[in-house]
Amino acid sequence: MMETPLRLKDLGALQEVALELAGILRQKPVMSFSGDLGTGKTTLIRMICRELGVKGEVDSPSFSLVNEYDSPSGRVCHFDLYRLKTAEEALDIGFMEYLDSGDICLIEWPEVAADFLPEDTVRVFLAHEAEGERSIRW
Repeated sequence: MMETPLRLKDLGALQEVALELAGILRQKPVMSFSGDLGTGKTTLIRMICRELGVKGEVDSPSFSLVNEYDSPSGRVCHFDLYRLKTAEEALDIGFMEYLDSGDICLIEWPEVAADFLPEDTVRVFLAHEAEGERSIRW
C-alpha cells in the first residue's frame, strides 16, 4: 500500500498509476475506488481497463450498476454502487458471486458494500487538492 499520496496535476498523470494498478490486479483481482465526485475514479478505471487489454468503450455503469468487459486477462467487472442505499441491494445484483468468481472486479463507491469486500481488496483513494490537483493512494 502506498502510504504517501501521489499528487497529480492533471488526469493525464494517471496513466503511470493505471499501469501500476493493472499489474497489481493480476495478483489481487478486487480493487475499490473511493473519492468525491470528479476525482477521476471512472477515468482511472478506464485507463486500467486499457492496460488490461479491454477493447471498445469503457463507460461508468451508473445506471446498470455493473458493466462486464472481456480482456486477455479474463473478464473485467466494473461496478458503480453510488445509487445503492443498502448492502442488501448489492447482494440483489449478485455482488458476492462476482467477487467469488476470480474475475477482476473494479468497484466505484464501495462503501455500501464494504463488509462484503475480500480482506485483500486493494483500496484506492482519490481526493481533490489545492489548485486543481488530485491525490491518490492505495
